[in-house]
Amino acid sequence: MKIKSLLAAVSMVALSAGTAAALTIPATSVVPNGIIPAFELQLPGTPALTGNFAFDVMTETGNYPNGNNLLVTINLPTGLVFASNLSGSAVVPAANAQGVVNGGGTTGSNTVTLLVSLDDVYNSNVLSLALPLRLDACPAAGDFVEVLVRTESGTNIEEGRAITANIIAPCASAINGVVTSDAVVSDTQILLAPYTAIGEVLGTGPLNATGTLGAINYTIAPTVSKSLAAVTPLVSTDVDAITFDVAFENAAAITSVTAGGIAGTKIGNVFRFNVTAPADIATLLDGTADDIVITAVSGTTVIPTQTVNVVNSGVSFRDTGSPDLILSEAGATGALDTLQRQGREFGFFDWNSGGDGSGTVSVYRITGLTGATDYSVQLENSNANGTYSGTLTPDATGEAILFSTDLGGTLPADVVRYDFLLNLETSSTTVDVDRLLSKGGIVTSYGDGANNSYNNPRPNQPSVDSDNTLGSE
Repeated sequence: MKIKSLLAAVSMVALSAGTAAALTIPATSVVPNGIIPAFELQLPGTPALTGNFAFDVMTETGNYPNGNNLLVTINLPTGLVFASNLSGSAVVPAANAQGVVNGGGTTGSNTVTLLVSLDDVYNSNVLSLALPLRLDACPAAGDFVEVLVRTESGTNIEEGRAITANIIAPCASAINGVVTSDAVVSDTQILLAPYTAIGEVLGTGPLNATGTLGAINYTIAPTVSKSLAAVTPLVSTDVDAITFDVAFENAAAITSVTAGGIAGTKIGNVFRFNVTAPADIATLLDGTADDIVITAVSGTTVIPTQTVNVVNSGVSFRDTGSPDLILSEAGATGALDTLQRQGREFGFFDWNSGGDGSGTVSVYRITGLTGATDYSVQLENSNANGTYSGTLTPDATGEAILFSTDLGGTLPADVVRYDFLLNLETSSTTVDVDRLLSKGGIVTSYGDGANNSYNNPRPNQPSVDSDNTLGSE
């Protein structure tokens, strides 16, 4: 190898004297490209996670000066180190360019300076580099590989610095999950008295004591990699178990719940899913939503209004094989369809003042009741969203009153303002709700007097109502 000590005067003028041009690393030159490591990788791993990366450093104003020497410094971001001791031929493999390590570049280090000799026939604005890299920790967002190019005397080539964030991206989750409720699509309800059966109340009507509460959907990200050699997604066999609980407030009447056709084990008010069979894990990870369904109830035990949630979720990974993976991570959690008793539904009623609210109080006059009637209210757009239950006791004329400040004792404390849906657990077609306003002892009507939400997709809106059924509160 021929190492020269001086740069040609013409090259110095073209590439370093007063130019504002910058060295660049084209993203298209990075090979392999698009590596997004998985958060699920155990870093540093055993064995270590390594890969060979190549990229180009390009000038903008002319070719690199042939027949001369350059100092090339490469700085790796935190978490990325050299997988082996560097040699000049491995780092600068292009024809007519040779290099030797001038400092650093040892296994486990993150910086190296190369002395690069360009032959007399070197005629290119591209300097090609190749690095054996090891990932010890996830790169931070905004971190980059930095390449500094200067003459032996310290004069920058162009601006002397090129960066790329495209060699290895920040880590991302390889396995993602979400829990969704299907209340809007098909409302699972506790069927009318004696409230011992479950059914879907949209379109086809009740479905023989079954009810879809929602779905759990796990997906494997196809662009997130467990390898540095090429984009290699995780597969279902990388997972040893997927666990979660479907938690009821009161599951006394619920005897069977499935998820994607997989049966849970009842423990008190919880149906526990500990999915370990490879075929079942593959089912949950196939990227399609897996319905969570109440498949059987006792048929004799009364079912109360209640919320249902997926909790205590986790994904456990294999502890053998390569690459090395973490032991486990949190799984998908969230609310499912609230189990609400079938009845006569009114609302949503907007802009209510709660106990901590101010201004006008809404008064709800409920008529047509035939006796003590259980009810539930579903709060939205508040600091206490959720479903709450109570009992209305009407007077001799079938009338009961709810005030927005407490909703008959069901409204949680400290609620300022809220919207709510009212469900009266009765099959009576004569019940009616009128909204009035009270301020300073004066009671007035709300305006259009409507008590149904026309755009509400729930199917059991009252078919008989003394007010405008196409309005909205």
